[in-house]
Amino acid sequence: MSLQICSVLVEFSAVYTVNGIYHKVVVKVTSIQVSGYHHFKILEFPCRKFQANGVGLLRSKAIVVGKGLHEVVKLPPIRFPKLPFCGKHFCVRALGNTVFAEGREHFVYAETARSRKKEKDFPFLESLLRFVYLDIWSLEDEFKRMDKALLDFYREPGFDSKSAVMGTLAKLSSQHTYFEFLRLDWQARFHYTGQHPDADMKDILPHEQLAHIPSTVDMLQKQIMRLFADVLDIDDGKKKPAEEKLQAYLEKEKTHPLYAYKFQPVSTSYERVSKDVFAETLHPASIYDLIEFSLRECVKREQRMRICSYCGKYFAIPRRNTAEFCTLTVDENGHTCKEVGAMRRWAEKKNSDGLFKEHRREYKKRFNWIKAGKISPGTFYAWSATAKGKRDECAEGKINFDEFKKWLAES
Repeated sequence: MSLQICSVLVEFSAVYTVNGIYHKVVVKVTSIQVSGYHHFKILEFPCRKFQANGVGLLRSKAIVVGKGLHEVVKLPPIRFPKLPFCGKHFCVRALGNTVFAEGREHFVYAETARSRKKEKDFPFLESLLRFVYLDIWSLEDEFKRMDKALLDFYREPGFDSKSAVMGTLAKLSSQHTYFEFLRLDWQARFHYTGQHPDADMKDILPHEQLAHIPSTVDMLQKQIMRLFADVLDIDDGKKKPAEEKLQAYLEKEKTHPLYAYKFQPVSTSYERVSKDVFAETLHPASIYDLIEFSLRECVKREQRMRICSYCGKYFAIPRRNTAEFCTLTVDENGHTCKEVGAMRRWAEKKNSDGLFKEHRREYKKRFNWIKAGKISPGTFYAWSATAKGKRDECAEGKINFDEFKKWLAES
């Protein structure tokens, strides 16, 4: 039996933390090779243990003073362009990426490394906005079905959990683009288990990861909505810099747990995305990377947001501050709120200029009740849909303005 022990210093790319940015992270990797098998042990190496040239530490050989050793060990530096240890993520990053360029967001992915790439693109921030307003609890049964299939598989390894899980993920991917990357992640996991039947299936196919998605998404949706309202809403009446409003938003976490979205580390690269365009590119390891990437870009740009006067949902204001309607489709004919809203606005103005103001005032008052915890988002959106119907009835002359105001007061 052959035995070989070797040590090497490894330099990783920048790692982001809440309190700062460290341009270089250095670890010592000890590898014990026994008859062709490698066993790795990774240890953090504080910079004070190095005797080298300070800045650009690993550009030359570093000297490590090992505790208990009777000699000085010189180790050659190695730099990996990509993180070689993927943890529990099965590196969908090799099969897909997303980028913001020329006013749009682009999603590129492939089923396998050799298959043809597919691409979807949307106006900037549309995927995040659709995610925020996704009715995740209507999909709860789908996630429970996958959770049960995996638990059955743990008990009976012969159970075909792959068909149940992948079939459900295929349906979910049609609901939102983010779920396409979740499907690719689990496709890679099942492929791995097929090649490594002796692997720990609970580790490779963790049922709780899927089971917790609805509650996690629900929490993220509320946090992002609060960020829109507290930081980016152009109509909030607060004449403060975005940085100051963001700080106040994050400070609320101290007194209101889970109030604010917690920005997390995410790795990006700068790549050519077309003939003449280079842009920051994300190779996501999970759907949460996609959310993080979109939201931090939104905050970085100080993207102005406004509640659509027709559907009552937030939208990103492109250029003009006077935009009142979003461009999300609202019916099977592809009519947008901007198109339908303009026609409705004309009818409303013809009936009464006070109708829209009364509805908008009541809408914003009840929207603030969500943040105050007086009503749930589901109750609010149910009320909003009914109120919009009543408003339209008033605009069309089916009820008069006084009847509409009375309904608002009593609803």
